[in-house]
Amino acid sequence: MTLSEVFSITSLTAASRESPRQLQDSKYSESQVEFWTRSLQDGVESDHHCQHMFDTLEVIPRFEGNSFEIVLDPDGKQSMPYDESSASNVNCVISLIVGLAVDPHVVDIGVGGELKNNNIRAQWITQSNEDEYRPFFSRGLKGDGQIVAVSDGGLDADSCYFQDDGGDGSIYDGNWDFSRRKIVNYDNTFADNYDEKNGHGTHVAGTIAGKKSTNGKDEEDGEADGIAPNAKISFFDMAKQDS
Repeated sequence: MTLSEVFSITSLTAASRESPRQLQDSKYSESQVEFWTRSLQDGVESDHHCQHMFDTLEVIPRFEGNSFEIVLDPDGKQSMPYDESSASNVNCVISLIVGLAVDPHVVDIGVGGELKNNNIRAQWITQSNEDEYRPFFSRGLKGDGQIVAVSDGGLDADSCYFQDDGGDGSIYDGNWDFSRRKIVNYDNTFADNYDEKNGHGTHVAGTIAGKKSTNGKDEEDGEADGIAPNAKISFFDMAKQDS
């Protein structure tokens, strides 16, 4: 039995059992049935069977195995040169969606684009939503004298937006050092002192209070300075490197 026969929405067999009047009255129009059926015929049910797409896709478990992410082009090479058996063929992608949809264990299917951490616009968007206009800063509101608590999966203390070459003591293992330039406390009780490259915790902390310093002492204007660049951070690490 083919996918199109299993998936009754797209099935030519199901469509042939309905009279034109029944098909017209059903919630699926004839054009919809034709679209899905044609996609399957030009996709997984064609002679190439979308073999390249299935050979190269990557499946990544998420949320302790309760969900998973399918990366169709992990190496970024499927579209050059064009291969009709790859994910460059939209009918192969549609066929994959159909195959997932007929599985009773699949609750939801969504499309996720590539996520990029981009702090460059955070300041003016939150202050005015007008390009490069920062009314809070013009009134001297930059977070001076404030400590912001952040809980996330880790923070890269070696980033130039958090780097600190001074301080009188440790900020780890329950210790606080208010003389630090940026991070005055890093609670690693349940995790570690690590964040992956382009990690979420570093991104969030940077959005809030990051301030660039290439030597850990002298501060300078950075493209990704935070919303409250003069504030300091108390960080609670919620994740281990291998979790």
